[in-house]
Amino acid sequence: MTFSRRTFLAAAAASRLPAADPAESRYATPYKYGKLVLAASPGQDAFDSRSTDCPFLCRHDGLFYMTYIGFDGTGYQTGLASSRDLVEWQKLEAILRRDPNSPITRYNVAMN
Repeated sequence: MTFSRRTFLAAAAASRLPAADPAESRYATPYKYGKLVLAASPGQDAFDSRSTDCPFLCRHDGLFYMTYIGFDGTGYQTGLASSRDLVEWQKLEAILRRDPNSPITRYNVAMN
């Protein structure tokens, strides 16, 4: 079955869950999880202490992995997290860190 933009919008409009704003009803997401899947780390010194963004998912040996970008107030770095169910994620580590001595990666090093 092929979906066109028209059939997608019709299905979204026919969703059983009402949108918060009627003007946005045709773009409503019918299912909401209710919390961020991956949020900023609570530690002030963490590479993702302010925010996380740009998730990129893959699967290997029965686990899901996500690279994501973390922001600490100075710049961006890349982290890795894993999950068995795509809902509960465990942050593993920063896989690309800034190098304060490099003119190229002094403030940012981010990839997906």
